[in-house]
Amino acid sequence: MKTRPGRVAWAVRLAAAFGVLLWVRALVSGPAALVGEPVTAGPRYRASGVVHIHTNLSDGRGSPAEVIAAGRRAGADFIVITDHNRVDPEVFDHVPRTPGDPLVLLGSEVSTDAGHILAIGIQPPGFRFSGTLTEVLDDIRHLGGCAFTAHPTSPRGETRFTRADEPGNFGVEIVNGDTAWREASPLALSLAAWTYPARPAFALARTLGTFDSELALWDGILARRFAPGIGGTDAHGRIPLSRTSSIPVPSYEALFGLVRTVVHLEEPLPQNPAIARASITRALCAGNSVVAIPSEADPKGFSFTVRGPGGDEHGPGSTVRFAPGTRLRIAGPMPKGTSLRLMQAGRPVATGSGSLDFPVPAAGVFRAEAYVPGETTPWILSNPISVLTAEGELEREAAARPRPAAYVEGRTEIDRFEKSTAFAAEHDPGSRIDEPVLDPLGGRGHGAAALLSFHLNPTPKPPVWCALVDRTRRDLSASAGVSFWMKADGEYRVWFQIRDLNPASADDGTEAWFASVRTSTAWTLYNIPFASLRSINRTTDGSFDPRKVAHIVFVIDHGAMPFGSEGKVWIDDLMGY
Repeated sequence: MKTRPGRVAWAVRLAAAFGVLLWVRALVSGPAALVGEPVTAGPRYRASGVVHIHTNLSDGRGSPAEVIAAGRRAGADFIVITDHNRVDPEVFDHVPRTPGDPLVLLGSEVSTDAGHILAIGIQPPGFRFSGTLTEVLDDIRHLGGCAFTAHPTSPRGETRFTRADEPGNFGVEIVNGDTAWREASPLALSLAAWTYPARPAFALARTLGTFDSELALWDGILARRFAPGIGGTDAHGRIPLSRTSSIPVPSYEALFGLVRTVVHLEEPLPQNPAIARASITRALCAGNSVVAIPSEADPKGFSFTVRGPGGDEHGPGSTVRFAPGTRLRIAGPMPKGTSLRLMQAGRPVATGSGSLDFPVPAAGVFRAEAYVPGETTPWILSNPISVLTAEGELEREAAARPRPAAYVEGRTEIDRFEKSTAFAAEHDPGSRIDEPVLDPLGGRGHGAAALLSFHLNPTPKPPVWCALVDRTRRDLSASAGVSFWMKADGEYRVWFQIRDLNPASADDGTEAWFASVRTSTAWTLYNIPFASLRSINRTTDGSFDPRKVAHIVFVIDHGAMPFGSEGKVWIDDLMGY
């Protein structure tokens, strides 16, 4: 049966009317009005910032100057730049500043074998990150920063975090703008696309969900140890269409209003930028913050505090000793009818509207959620407050410590680097190694040591590498790994590589297995368990065979150090253990 022209016309009119109504709603939308008095208890000062931003120094669209300007227009107090696997203070130092610019904190989004990690508050490394989760977390601690899992539940499998049980004290990105739109329904995406020209903040908020999977992961970690949470925009300022083309939406300014991390401070931000950065970094790493959706309502007055029987009050991220009379309170200016939930172990233990006062009956870890009327996306997700016994506090502190490495010195000699060595210098044509490679007085005692005095080619055209290579065939099946002592005249990344025979490999019938080492200026003992080795060959036979060792290599390449790097690394007493 044919559709009557009149019905088609009516359908078009209804669709047009619906579209116009959506635009009207978008145009008149805005943050809900707040009611209630400000709370003076707990931290008195707050700063609202945007975390997880990419510039054109990695895969973002905007230049550093453009991103800073967008932060100023969006009213951000601070922004955290996390370009992929790099930190570029020298670039941002040369960006002209304008009154009202946000404070700029530089971090990095680091790729690892377990997903991506946000490094915040780190000193710029002189070496490159290795890509191994355990080593990346260690590098971030060594560089003075803290770590957060980036988009931990991303539908993109290669970026989803896969080792939530990894020992350590890393936090969780509990809201991620990229994950939100990837998980949004086709209807939500259509509504966002239609209303974006009218009001970007309204449109982007249509892509947000309830963050159930992120919160479940976070609650699972919080059951074992403290883990601070942050909210990230994952702003790139573009939608990629192909590897070489993209469209410049959503804009940075629009994305900067999507999700905020509001840090709580004991005093106003200092005028000195370095001191102010340190203050915000401490708050982010300690979880002295809440994650908020500012398009729903202004979050700066929201208060979640704990009060002990002595009267002291503390905010999110705090740990207090449990005692009878301890109370948790949620209060502050918020939209009329805001629904409040006090959460413990992923379940609400108290609910209320407008404010909530809760006598703590027993030790536990508690966090707050707030929902504006008519919204299913939470307006506020607070960091937890831990009310613990002495025993519980010790247990959680132990769970937050990284697993210590048990270093042992081997007994089976491979090369002691005394009067001679089987290692020889090899490098690409544009790089250089100083010879001889045996330093007669460079050892730990009065003996000799191998010396890798490297000068990497400054031209960024890989391959670029310098190596000490021993091509002696060996059977190391009596050992579980190798140990060696190493020191350097600076901090460098060195790859330890051991090759076994693999006829299927296109690389001269050998397969390269490797681990990484971060050097120190003091003699340090390193262990490389064979079980920890990773293959870099496309054609792998699945496992390293210590019976068929073909080469042992110490190599520094452009994946370990920047192009043009140079320095000296000493190696002594290479042994099997």
